[in-house]
Amino acid sequence: MSAGVWLGENVNLREGLVCPACGLSSRLRLLFKAVEEFAGTSADLRRKRTYVAERLTTFHDRLADRIGEVVGSEYLGADAVPGQSRRVGLHVVRHEDLCRLSFPDEAFDLVVHADVLEHVPDFRRAFAELRRVTRRGGGMFFSVPFLQDRSEDEVRASVQSDGSIVHHLPAVYHGNPVDPKGALAYRTYGWSLLDTLRGVGFSTAEVGVLADLDLGFASSNSPAEDFMEPVVFRALRAPD
Repeated sequence: MSAGVWLGENVNLREGLVCPACGLSSRLRLLFKAVEEFAGTSADLRRKRTYVAERLTTFHDRLADRIGEVVGSEYLGADAVPGQSRRVGLHVVRHEDLCRLSFPDEAFDLVVHADVLEHVPDFRRAFAELRRVTRRGGGMFFSVPFLQDRSEDEVRASVQSDGSIVHHLPAVYHGNPVDPKGALAYRTYGWSLLDTLRGVGFSTAEVGVLADLDLGFASSNSPAEDFMEPVVFRALRAPD
C-alpha cells in the first residue's frame, strides 16, 4: 500500500493506504466494510438496491462489482434536471441534486455517499431527501470530514438569500470528478450531526470507529485541527 497524499506537512492516512487490488483509500474501504457488514452475506449484499451519490469514481465501480443494482449520480450544475443524463467524457452520467432527488419514496435498501455532504449548503434538506428515498429497515452509510472534539459543526461558508456565498473561514476545495476547480467545502461536522440525522427521521444515528492496522485503518496522527480517527457514519430507518 501507498501511504498516500499529504495533509500539510503530515501524511494523510485517511485518503492514503490505497489498496493496489481494489484501488480504494482507507476511508473508502472502511465505508465499504460498513456496508458489507450491514448487508450480511455476499448474496444478501448483491440483492440490495443501492444509491451512491457519485458515478465517475472507483468507489462507485467497486460497489457495482458486488451489488446487483447500483444507481450512481453526479451533480452536473444548477441548469441540469434531476433524473436526466448528460455525457461527461466517455460516460453518460445521471444528474441528481441531493436537495431534490428524482427518486420515489423508499426506492433503495442502501444509500451511500463518501465525503459529499460537506459540499451541500442546505445539508438538512439533503439528509431529509436521502432519508426519504431509504426504505424502511434500510440504511444510509457515509463519510464526512468530522471534528471529533467538537459538538457543533464548523461552518466554513454559507449561501445568502440572494445566492451569494459568504466565507467564514479560508475557502477549501476538494476534488470533483466533473469540475476541475473542485467543490467548495461549506462545513466540517461535529457531534451534532447525529442529532441532525435523528431530526430528519432516522431512527438510529451512529458513528463507528475502527482502528485496525491489519486492515489498514489508521489515523493520520496529524495536528489536532486535522486529526480524524477512522470513522464511518450509519443512519437507519426503522422497519415499520
